[in-house]
Amino acid sequence: MKFGYLSNRTPSLNVVLTLISGLISTLGIATTISNMAYFRSGKYQLHTAEASTRHLYKMLNFFDLLVCLSTTFFLFHGELCLFPDEFEIPSGYWFCYLVLMGSVQVTGFITAMLTVARFINTVWSSYLLDCFAMTIAVVVFTLVVTALQMGPYVFRMSYDVSFIIQCVLLTCIFVLVVSVSILILTKLNSSQSEDYDIEERRHTTLTVVMFAVIYCIFNISNLVVLVGSSAGDAFTVPALFVLISTFVVLPLKSAGNPVVYISRSSEMREWLSNLWKKLLMGEETEQEELKQLSLRRDEISR
Repeated sequence: MKFGYLSNRTPSLNVVLTLISGLISTLGIATTISNMAYFRSGKYQLHTAEASTRHLYKMLNFFDLLVCLSTTFFLFHGELCLFPDEFEIPSGYWFCYLVLMGSVQVTGFITAMLTVARFINTVWSSYLLDCFAMTIAVVVFTLVVTALQMGPYVFRMSYDVSFIIQCVLLTCIFVLVVSVSILILTKLNSSQSEDYDIEERRHTTLTVVMFAVIYCIFNISNLVVLVGSSAGDAFTVPALFVLISTFVVLPLKSAGNPVVYISRSSEMREWLSNLWKKLLMGEETEQEELKQLSLRRDEISR
């Protein structure tokens, strides 16, 4: 895979890009692991009808973590600094690059599923979506994307055909995410209510819309790269643009998703606060938490 030249590139620019990408990837690893630990703790409270949203959050976190980890792999080996004047992946690092780009595509698919699931729950609040079926859909899409990524090397698929199919998939996901998000916002604006359960669902739905907006904004550069890859000599993408899109913009999107969830979830902020207190203060905080729980139970029993 080769793109345009980096004619004005300097060693200092390499260092800056590497540091920025490293900071973003480290932040992404920390936030995604925090989110996954929160979901595994079982201390969050969600309605049964929203279990599908929680399930998709967990899968999105997992693939966001893969994006940040695979980016960090390049950084640890100094590959951003060692890239030549043309953007090309060094031999031996293709597997890591395939994990990175494949995970990016899967996060887009899960984001589309999130928006569709929230639209269904917005229209039919009591409808229960099948989490197992959604997992199967993600697994199948992951296999399809993996086949497309490995096609030119394993199945003798043409580079152009592989990139064109990936470009079409990304465009379809874009259109689906944008159109469903507009429908969700229209539905929310037309139904105003002060009921607590409805307001909580609105809050969750707006969080999903924020994920959709982040996905669309940060994947525009990836779409441009795919268009340039499939257009041949008709459209050349500058190598610096490819480098920033792949190792800065895409990890930034994956690091931003957990940050959005943390900022929107008061329960998770409380959980993180208690976690830090436990790490800093030890068992005293845990005993304090047990006392608070017993006091709440006493209040409920009264």
